[in-house]
Amino acid sequence: MDGDDWHVTTVRVLLRVCSIASLLGSFFMILSYLLLKDMRTFNYKLLLYLSIADLGCACTLFMSSFNGQRSATSGHDYCVTQGFMLYFFYMASYLWTSCLAYHLRKSVSTRCERPERYEPLYHLAAWGVPIAASVVLLCTDHFGDANRVWCWITDQSFFPLLFFYIPVVFMFCYNLAIYVMLTRRVGRFMSFMNPRIRKRISLYLLVFLACTVWGLLNRLIGALVLQNQNIRFLDILDAFFCPLQGFLNALVYGMNRRLRTACMSLFPCCDCLQKSCVESEGNDLEGSAASPLTASLVADPYPAMREPHRHDEDAPTSNAAVWVRSSTHGQGQLASK
Repeated sequence: MDGDDWHVTTVRVLLRVCSIASLLGSFFMILSYLLLKDMRTFNYKLLLYLSIADLGCACTLFMSSFNGQRSATSGHDYCVTQGFMLYFFYMASYLWTSCLAYHLRKSVSTRCERPERYEPLYHLAAWGVPIAASVVLLCTDHFGDANRVWCWITDQSFFPLLFFYIPVVFMFCYNLAIYVMLTRRVGRFMSFMNPRIRKRISLYLLVFLACTVWGLLNRLIGALVLQNQNIRFLDILDAFFCPLQGFLNALVYGMNRRLRTACMSLFPCCDCLQKSCVESEGNDLEGSAASPLTASLVADPYPAMREPHRHDEDAPTSNAAVWVRSSTHGQGQLASK
């Protein structure tokens, strides 16, 4: 097996294995929302949409692992369709992470009594923008052979930078700004919880960065230095991290105490484990009762307000956001609803 064959085989194996992991992670999040009543909140509804986008990415990349030696040998129409789908679902996934960040900011910083009213705008941004950009690229014939195993935006122009990587960098900076603002605001009044919040937020940003940086570096170096040639090492890193996006998003956004408790409740044999888990988390949160926001950030990926008609005992409520607002005005106490 020569160097080219080894490289293509390695990339194919990574695409298949990592795509399967993302398929499982995305399916788990989707089924959790559909089957577990405790998960049917607006927070998890947004995570459901993120998981659907990640599922589309994983399916497309898995199919691409069965392409020929290079994407161009798989048939032009098939390659264009694959590039269209891959671009659309990846852009949608990144935009849903920005919608989640915006949702968190609205929940914490403003009096947002009905966060679900923004849902149509989230759909317009997260699905509408990618489909519009995909149609532009399709009409200008910029989907096809990308000089790699999977089909993508063609390498013969700066369209990948203009239509994908520059918007992705902008979304990363936006998410970073939102999370820095949140960390500072929460840390100002709850410094004992700041390390935990920083850790969770760092994971959100780390996953975003790990899944995009290798492809960006490969495109930049290839376009500016190597005359549209890919760097094999970066190709392999891209083939590993890019398909893992759905799995990693499910891990850092979705896996938390609320979901673990809901899953354990389906299996009576897990009662002891469930009690142990709840007691452990409860001890970790000792002293945080004065701030529902603290518990919300640790127990739930997003402490957004639950629907007004839901008043279950463990639910993070709008008091989280009201507490921060009242504290910033010097009241220092939990405001009433």
